[in-house]
Amino acid sequence: MDLGVHVVDLVRAVTGDDIVAVSAILNGCRGDVEADAQLLARLLGGAIGTIHASWSSVSGPDRQLTVIGTAGMLHLDNRTALTFIDAHGHRERVPLPDTTSSPLSELLAAIAGRRSPSITAADGRAAVAIVQAAYRSAARASAMTEVV
Repeated sequence: MDLGVHVVDLVRAVTGDDIVAVSAILNGCRGDVEADAQLLARLLGGAIGTIHASWSSVSGPDRQLTVIGTAGMLHLDNRTALTFIDAHGHRERVPLPDTTSSPLSELLAAIAGRRSPSITAADGRAAVAIVQAAYRSAARASAMTEVV
């Protein structure tokens, strides 16, 4: 709950989609929270992805975001502009959008320092519900656990 809830929030903001089921493995404790969590997530639109949150692994110098799709991937970090990399490895810089017409463009504008993202109470509640489902999944050591 301490760290992973923020990563869950990020996944929801970037995809503009809801996480509807998770399977989780938790490991160790650091104080009152888990040291490591690995989630497999299924989104409402059918996409699947993984979320990793850890207090025990050493973080790198960069904050980064990578979204992988069927045509290639988008990558953004502290040292690299938003870049599209196709299946053949060709890279193309993508200008940051000037609009807040989608959750992804709003997030990218916030990363670039142009504005703050708008977060609602419903967003917070959804992220907490996903983390609670992850705890239920880990406790049962089951496959996917529905988010309610």
